[in-house]
Amino acid sequence: MSLIQTLARVALGVIAYKGITNAMNRTPGKSDAGLGGLLDRISRPREGSMLDRVIQGLGQREPGAGGGASPWDDFASRRPGRGVPYGRNAGQSPIEDLWNKLGAGSLVPGSAPSATAPAPGSFAEKLRQGEEGAAAAPASAPEEAVAALLLRAMIQAAKSDGEIDPEERRIIMDNLKSATDAEVEFVRREMEGEVDARALAAATPPGLEREVYAASLLAINADHFAEHDHLRRLAEALGLSEGETAEIAAATAKRPDSPSMTT
Repeated sequence: MSLIQTLARVALGVIAYKGITNAMNRTPGKSDAGLGGLLDRISRPREGSMLDRVIQGLGQREPGAGGGASPWDDFASRRPGRGVPYGRNAGQSPIEDLWNKLGAGSLVPGSAPSATAPAPGSFAEKLRQGEEGAAAAPASAPEEAVAALLLRAMIQAAKSDGEIDPEERRIIMDNLKSATDAEVEFVRREMEGEVDARALAAATPPGLEREVYAASLLAINADHFAEHDHLRRLAEALGLSEGETAEIAAATAKRPDSPSMTT
């Protein structure tokens, strides 16, 4: 399995446990269900998917090398005026920096791009395939790192009301029977770790603020003060405005009777 598929399986488990029934309802003729569908809806500005542009930039080991600007240069090395700065350590590529921030470097040996050529298609498309039970598509190291980041966001949100209870943990872990030992250990470690909105924001590369917030939002119903407070603190740390969080909430297929997600 890959971390993208692990993310898909965790997303399915969390969504099912939280009872977010509409999140998995597909519009006829479209593949817009689940986390993959949500990312597709919020990550596609006129110039193309911001999510895929950031992933492309994360794969640049030497930004700007060869006299041309790298895709990473589309984004500042910090989040100007918003939230927690995101900076790269000297001599490290963006992907290495993200792995280190996640404490997940062991999942990809050497934190280097995979020797296996990634399958064509967007990150959201690969995630949807995983949610639909399709075979794992080859993924690049940047795609796997972003999957790990979104896994962290979902798991932190799921336990922001205090803890992941035994039944929720069982559902999540039962969905990971095809995962590698390293992937299972990463999920287990995240379930046992602390909920820290600022640390999550600090690990978020510029350009992925909306995606991290969306993954967090999909994992909760905000029917508990602590859940609502987690979303508020995360939005603040990511530098998202009330208008942006409201737009993401509108794109999230919540149940009609779910409380408002805006802060």
